[in-house]
Amino acid sequence: MKYLNGTYTQYFNRQHQRVGHVFQGRFKGILVQKDAYLLELLALYIAL
Repeated sequence: MKYLNGTYTQYFNRQHQRVGHVFQGRFKGILVQKDAYLLELLALYIAL
């Protein structure tokens, strides 16, 4: 599991030009007003 998480983190960081942990930093709450945006967020959440 550790290997899988480390490998995925490296892949994610390369794709999104980020560094560090995938879930680092403070929580950011946003208001979702459109159904299409909600579906997009759910797809992102499931991909993680």
